[in-house]
Amino acid sequence: VQNLTVLLDNTSVPAQVTTYICQYIDLVREIGSGDFHLIAAEPIIDNANVLHHMILFGCDDSQNITQGPFECGMTASQSCQDFLIAWTVGLAGDCSHPMTGIRLGQTGYKKIAIQLHWNNPFMKSDWTDSSGLRIYYTPNLRTYDAGIWITGSNYFVLPPKLPSVTVTSTCTKGCTRNFVTGPVNITKAINHMHYAGKQMSIEVLRDGSHYLYLTNEPIFVYDSPQVYLYTDEVITLQAGDELITRCTFTTANRNTTTFQGQATLDEMCYGFLTYYPAQNLKKRFCLTEGPDVSLCDTQTAQDHGCPILSYKFVDLLNASGLSQQLEDKCMLFSPCKEECKEFLVPLMQSNKCFQGELFEYIKGRILISSYDGWQIMARLSSCEKEVYALLSYQSIPISSTDTTARMASRVTQLTSAVNNSASFFIIVYSFAFIFF
Repeated sequence: VQNLTVLLDNTSVPAQVTTYICQYIDLVREIGSGDFHLIAAEPIIDNANVLHHMILFGCDDSQNITQGPFECGMTASQSCQDFLIAWTVGLAGDCSHPMTGIRLGQTGYKKIAIQLHWNNPFMKSDWTDSSGLRIYYTPNLRTYDAGIWITGSNYFVLPPKLPSVTVTSTCTKGCTRNFVTGPVNITKAINHMHYAGKQMSIEVLRDGSHYLYLTNEPIFVYDSPQVYLYTDEVITLQAGDELITRCTFTTANRNTTTFQGQATLDEMCYGFLTYYPAQNLKKRFCLTEGPDVSLCDTQTAQDHGCPILSYKFVDLLNASGLSQQLEDKCMLFSPCKEECKEFLVPLMQSNKCFQGELFEYIKGRILISSYDGWQIMARLSSCEKEVYALLSYQSIPISSTDTTARMASRVTQLTSAVNNSASFFIIVYSFAFIFF
């Protein structure tokens, strides 16, 4: 067994609450061009004051290796999204099942990226960090290649001052039929939420009935993560199984809305399942958004009465002529025209895409999807109060009660700066940051 120390170059921690910092590593240069199995990892912590978690990602061969650390998102890049190792506060390290390892080298990952999440709530400007992972690997290949399968929800909103609120995410049988190509043997499972997390479970349904729990954590404590190991008796999943991830949060001590997101005071709802053989899953993510709308099973959106997933919602409106009718009848932001109100009321009464939690989710997504999406939202907002009063239910704003008013005010300030469509498009994207 050999080891490689993968450290972030010593880097100044920005004076901001949340930073994701990444760095690429060329494995061929570091360990050679043979075939290896990654079998264990342990953290090397330089600055415990800021380190929230670390992830080692596997990259496609197409990823260009740039030198030095760079700020990144929740993954290192579009080409580096495969989770290999995940460490968080409270974990001592990670060891693979004795029959498995993650393939590195000639027929595995040749390039990797390490990601650190820094949490700097006091926004100190004099800290640095060079934390990382020591990974252990062997040229003596084990029987199976391993991988990490991720379940959970990519988008949810938690109202403040609630003792308990639950987010449910279903990896449907349609999803598993689409990308499970053979037996998937689970060797380890870990729940992941942040500090509002209260309890969490991952339940497996087979043939529509309860089969077992991969995790069942009635008392979740972020700083003391519970690892579910299935070393002696692995759990085998198959195509057609359903995985239901349930995350229960408490916002009783929070005065503002909590969003799903990457900051420490945002929330997450993810399950990390280590499995083998890696080749038996065509996709390593089975995630939902909003009111349990699956990203791999369009039937879930149809089950909510909306025929298409939200990222194509603008296309649906354009193709059906609804966006043209909005343009003809409704102003941007204000005033509320009578013909706009007369158009929107029956639309929202009859079309499930414009109702309830699904509509709130769609609004948040189409707002930042394109210029067309932004215009649709601006026209819908012109009669928002009048329409909802007629329909006898209250609109739930995406961010706060004065979102529309602030957005309209911002439009007034920025419109004079618009000289061409390119500059207008930049302004459109500035609105996204008002909301999120």
